[in-house]
Amino acid sequence: MPKETDRLKLPLPLGNENVTRESINRIFEKIDAGVATREAILISAGSDLNSYITEGEYYCPENATVETLANSPTGVAFHLTIEKHAGVVQTLTTFEPSDLQVFQRNYYFGWGSWKKVPTRDEIQQLQEELQNATIPPASLTEPGIVQLSNKTDGTSETVAATEKAVSAAFQAGVERKAEVVAALNSVGVSATTNESWDKLIPKLSSIILATGDVTSDDVIAGKTFSNANANGLTGTIPDRGTGGTVVPGVVDQIKAEGRYTTSIIIKGEPNLIAGNLPKDKTFFGVTGALERMTTSEKQSIANQITAKGVRATTSDSNAVLAQKISMIETTKYTRDSTYASEGRVSVSGIAFRPKMVKMYGRYANNDDRFTVCFLFDEAIHRVYGFITPDTSTDGTGMSGFGGTIRENKISSNGFSVTNYNWQYNQIFWEAWGY
Repeated sequence: MPKETDRLKLPLPLGNENVTRESINRIFEKIDAGVATREAILISAGSDLNSYITEGEYYCPENATVETLANSPTGVAFHLTIEKHAGVVQTLTTFEPSDLQVFQRNYYFGWGSWKKVPTRDEIQQLQEELQNATIPPASLTEPGIVQLSNKTDGTSETVAATEKAVSAAFQAGVERKAEVVAALNSVGVSATTNESWDKLIPKLSSIILATGDVTSDDVIAGKTFSNANANGLTGTIPDRGTGGTVVPGVVDQIKAEGRYTTSIIIKGEPNLIAGNLPKDKTFFGVTGALERMTTSEKQSIANQITAKGVRATTSDSNAVLAQKISMIETTKYTRDSTYASEGRVSVSGIAFRPKMVKMYGRYANNDDRFTVCFLFDEAIHRVYGFITPDTSTDGTGMSGFGGTIRENKISSNGFSVTNYNWQYNQIFWEAWGY
């Protein structure tokens, strides 16, 4: 049965196997792929170190990029190694030659906190600080905590603390500093674990406590905020983008509630005036005053005008139709009778000015002769002259008006005619006028 190498699982041919060029090429390709996986991978800006759990080498070469990372224990460039155990262990080493720092943490169904690995120089420095100090035995009973008290007898006794106790005390201080730095960064105050306590403590006083009563309904969706009661809250007001233009139509248009980044324009219409709108109809608060007729109504009016002797069609505008109506000659009519005592017929009190008057009656004391005459107003008189009356019975003779008809006239509300042949008779008349 063929054998394989332990790490890259490369085939190891047996003595009775033939080795081809293709199989050798596949071995070299697998070796090349295996070597490539050992190259360090660049960590990009905005990454979260919690997401790096694949075994391998990683690096972030720029301080500015490190500042954008989540869950980093440092603010400077670093190299990151990820190794497998039951979970994985991350080991982060900073780049500064004069200030080498190493941090480690474990992942197993969740991340532990970063712990700074003390260097020999740091252990030596702490040992020097422990000179002339005592370490009560009870202080070593609590992991990670060493309580120190100054000697009072003035002796130069050197405290021989164990390396384990020193390391525990140092680690406790590192963890507290990391927690303070994380707290400062979470409230917007820039801080790193590279800073001394003398620099970090004043920054604590610069923290601005949240105040106010703003709620999620007052803030744009996706934006976070704090108030007097809580922090890390998220707004819920929808962001609708640009406002745009609303053009009125036949149905309601709804601009959904939310934040608009530009003005909302409601389109106006300069022709929205009463004179352009149908009478008694209201549009956007403007009541119309325009009276219009339907096509059938206009046709009916045109037919009536034409029937009165003035040609009209539906193609005429309303103004033209109105003008043509004024061209229609209307006729007023009335009739009555009167007694001509001296042969003079005089009528007044007519409700219009007569245009033409027709009069007829019998000769005085003669039932056989019947006379009819017409009287016209000045306008018609100029055209037709005088029409002298004649008899309607046999047509053998004129009525004898002669020159006397020129003395007859029409007034504004009546007329007068003298015909001596009518004296002492009842005379009938009809009048047409304006």
